[in-house]
Amino acid sequence: MIVSVITPFYKGNDYIGGLVANIMRNAANLKKVSENACIELIIVNDSPDINVELPDTTGDVRCRVLVHEKNSGIHQARVTGLQNCKGEYILFLDQDDSVLDNFFVKQLPYMKKCDVVIGNANMENAEMKMTPLYRTNGDLKKVLAVETYINSHNQIVSPGQCLIRKSAIPEEWCQYIMDNNGSDDLFLWILMFYKHVRFQVNKECLYTHHYTGENLSASGSKMAQSSLSFAEHLKKIDYVPNDIIDPFIRARKLSSSLRKASAVEKVNVCIKNRDIILSRVIWKLRCLLSRKHGG
Repeated sequence: MIVSVITPFYKGNDYIGGLVANIMRNAANLKKVSENACIELIIVNDSPDINVELPDTTGDVRCRVLVHEKNSGIHQARVTGLQNCKGEYILFLDQDDSVLDNFFVKQLPYMKKCDVVIGNANMENAEMKMTPLYRTNGDLKKVLAVETYINSHNQIVSPGQCLIRKSAIPEEWCQYIMDNNGSDDLFLWILMFYKHVRFQVNKECLYTHHYTGENLSASGSKMAQSSLSFAEHLKKIDYVPNDIIDPFIRARKLSSSLRKASAVEKVNVCIKNRDIILSRVIWKLRCLLSRKHGG
């Protein structure tokens, strides 16, 4: 059994030593429970003017570096890794993030009954304090409900939370490459939901989203613009319902408008988009009720 870890590299030599060590520890733990298992680490260099400074690895980790001829963005880097990997299971792990040393040991048992297992995440803030991403049953329900991705925002902070069956990744995700970085993973989840891919959630915090001050996902306006950039692609895909395109676009424009609007303007924006606002309020109420009852 081969598990492939695919990491886009962009001027990230400060992170590579920690990344490789993280994967080697996972390989050692995986070997204890599965003699025939190994981890393949594919680093896709998307900054070809810089060489990847790769440390030595053991035989339990097969490491390869692929080099783009020019900077092509994180989506293309992930697809390049996917097209050149041998693993049955995929982890898209960013260069500045990490997983626990038993990530694969904990995630692989779920793959018997699903195609994507979403691990909980430790969210690191500027003070280096950690907070779980999903704290209630309401949070867990949101991450498995496609309407929250359409009407609100991406419920998965990073694909590094997810172990994915390679055969379940839609070919359209590899065909329609985004130029605007940030939301290619949201594009992937939406396609998978409408392809009826099987999702499950592992409540354990197995992934850490490290604070660097430069995380693209921390910028709401950039993420909203990135999301809008694949809306046109959704229209070309026959299994994606046409009636979700307009709410998806409006939800992203709504988020951008609310950030820029005055108090009075926000009221008018909310009235015009009351159906989307109502959907968000309902989910927030469900989460609050879940917390109140100890969920």
